[in-house]
Formats: sequence, structure tokens, C-alpha cells
Amino acid sequence: MNRPVGVWFPTIRAGTGVDRFTVSLVERLRSLGVRAEITWLPPHAEYLPWTVEAPAPPEWATVTHINSWLHKRFYDTSLPTLVTLHSCVHDSNLMPYKSVAQRAYHRLWVFQREKQAIQRASKITAVSAYTANSARTCFGSTKIEVIPNWVDTDRFFPSDDAFKRRPFRLLFVGNLSRRKGADLLPHIMRRLGAGFELRYTGTPDWFHVKDDIPENMIALGYINNEEEVAALYRNSDALLFPSRLEGLPLSVLEAMASGLPVVCSNSSSLPEVVVQDVTGELCRQDEIQDFVSAVMKLADTPNLHSEMSKAAASRARTLFNAKVVVGKYLEIYRELTMGRA
Repeated sequence: MNRPVGVWFPTIRAGTGVDRFTVSLVERLRSLGVRAEITWLPPHAEYLPWTVEAPAPPEWATVTHINSWLHKRFYDTSLPTLVTLHSCVHDSNLMPYKSVAQRAYHRLWVFQREKQAIQRASKITAVSAYTANSARTCFGSTKIEVIPNWVDTDRFFPSDDAFKRRPFRLLFVGNLSRRKGADLLPHIMRRLGAGFELRYTGTPDWFHVKDDIPENMIALGYINNEEEVAALYRNSDALLFPSRLEGLPLSVLEAMASGLPVVCSNSSSLPEVVVQDVTGELCRQDEIQDFVSAVMKLADTPNLHSEMSKAAASRARTLFNAKVVVGKYLEIYRELTMGRA
């Protein structure tokens, strides 16, 4: 008799997209009748694991699913373990944008955690081909299956009154960091000037010289409610996303599902999501004028904006469909459960 699949997620609460990935996956699995549970660990479990009590896996669990950064203290290899790579911070392309402290932490601590997780894994997945290739280069592991992130198209969908706003309204959703190109936002918006507005998640405190923030940048603070985030997309004209490195960004998938053309960097995993001149504009990394020209092109060409909006929503529904993606994880859980029986 086959044992029913039960998936345990020991997860550090980091306040990132990985948290949202885990919560969403658990909700989807439960809706399919699969028992799934998160054991939340405090943020300092990432860098001070010995100060946090190690949880025991539930008796009903047949598979453990972890993020590659999790310390081995928090998962038991007596259960088959699925490791998911959400990004690869060891990518040489990211080095110029790291502080000395970040370089040391990633190399001396995170690298060792990920190496251990990959060596102990029963199965490895990555959220993009770019992330998988980076991990193969860094860790030498070749058996990595690509399963992309997904988007909830019942929650994120296009607005009926798209492209009726003036000024032309841009949106940036994500943590403010150099990796995500947040330092480029004031320069882009200053060149765009009047007639364009950028609303961004976070606070002006991140920008070191607050007086240097142009008036057409509006801080939204930190938003954790997905319904509020979905409403933001529906009340915007395009996503501005000059990120330098992404595993596979949920914000881009959500924007596309909401019918927003995406103006982003032609780097890392972003070309796997955004199709040039079809669902958005791919700009040369760090080239401020490229982003400015791409935004102005969308604002000045309503027909193009409308076509991209429809194509973006269609691509999100087709390729990043929750039912299809979660089904791939379920296949792995069943395979690992049967192998353990």
C-alpha cells in the first residue's frame, strides 16, 4: 500500500520572496489534498543556527523540502530531501555590487551551507535555467531540474482601465538593494521628468542622500498584503525593474499576469520571462538611458503598450501557471515517497 505524500518545510522566516514561495506552495498542496506544513525558524537561524533548537520532522512527513541556504542542523536526512535553489549569490556577475561584508558572508558561510545541502539532497530543483547553470558552475552538480516560479492568476489579473492614467505610472516591487538595481531608480526617474511617476515599495531611508530623490518617486512603505500588491499592479502602467541578478522574480510574473509590460535588465534569468518587444523591453544592464528610452517608448505608443499588456498576461497564464508548476513538485514528492516506501 502506497504511503500518502506528506511534505515538511523547515523554513527561515526571512521576509523575502522565498517566504512567499513556501507559503503559496503549501497552500496549493493542501488544496490538492496533500498534507504539508511549515515549521518557521527565526531569522537568526540563518547565521547563528546553534542558538535555535532543531525541530523534529512530523511523523506523517515523507519528504523534506528546503531552501538551499538552510543549515543541516534543521533537516533530517532520514527523510528524502528536496533542495530548491532560488538564486545563486556566488555568480561572478554580482561581485561588483556586493559589499566586502557580503562577499565574505556569501563565500565563507552561505557557500558552505549550499554545498552541504546539495551534497545531502535526494533531488535538486532551481527556479530558472540561469540559476541552474550558475549552480552547476559553482558546485559542480549537474542533476538540477528547472521548475519555474508561478503566479496566482486568480489574484493577479489585468485592469479594465489600463493605460488611462496620467502621469504614466511606473511601479517597482521588491527589496531596495543594489542587486535589484534600486540605486538606478533616481537616475532613471530624474531623466524621465514630468509626465512620469514611480511608486516603489520600501522607504526613502534606503537612499543615502534623501534630498537627491526626485519628486516623481513615491515611497509606498513595506506592503505584505498580497491583495494590496495586486491592486498596485492594476493601478500602474508598467513595471520598472533594473535588477542585476534574479533567480526568477515573482514581481515580474505578477506584473505580467496583471497586464503590465516589463522594463528590465537583459541579465540573469530575466530574458527567460520577458520577451523583447513582445511582453516588455530588455535593457542593457546599468545603462540608464536604455531604461529611459524604453519607458518613453511605451508611454508614447499606446497601441504597442496595449499589445504588450495582452501578451504579458497571456505568457504568465500559459507558462507560469500554478496548476502546471505545482504539479511538477507533486510528481517529485511522489517519486521520493515511493522510493522510501
